[in-house]
Amino acid sequence: MFCDPADAAAVWNAVDCPPCGLGARDTLRIEMGFLLAGQDFDAESNPRTPFEAGIGFVVDLDTDFVGRDALADETAPADHFIGIRLSDRAVPRHGYEVRDADGYTIGEVTSGTISPTLGEPVALGYLPADITPGTAVSVVVRGATKSGTVEATPFLPRDE
Repeated sequence: MFCDPADAAAVWNAVDCPPCGLGARDTLRIEMGFLLAGQDFDAESNPRTPFEAGIGFVVDLDTDFVGRDALADETAPADHFIGIRLSDRAVPRHGYEVRDADGYTIGEVTSGTISPTLGEPVALGYLPADITPGTAVSVVVRGATKSGTVEATPFLPRDE
């Protein structure tokens, strides 16, 4: 929403929503495992299919659309978008390497933060599809290896 700055308080009060910035939005979306275009995928630097990104539900392969044939062959991608919870204190950031238990690079962080709700570092990224929740991994943060575990998102429990 856009409004005159002088009217901002009235607008926020009308929608019953506390003001927040992009940092708060980012933290909340990471805690829930939500993608951000340009951060978690990008047509130029990190192109991903909806199936890799975990949003295959938006694709109806029974309809005709541009790119349908290419996607029809990618319903079981080699990589998938998944969460990582670090057990060591560190801030996982975009571009940091994710390594397996043998020290081999298997992916990279696309988004990460310290979750204020959980009090722990969490990250999102693409890892090989055979890497499942519960798998021990590490994230290289400023040259130091930090231990973590692959985790399904959302990181926060959902209200049922």
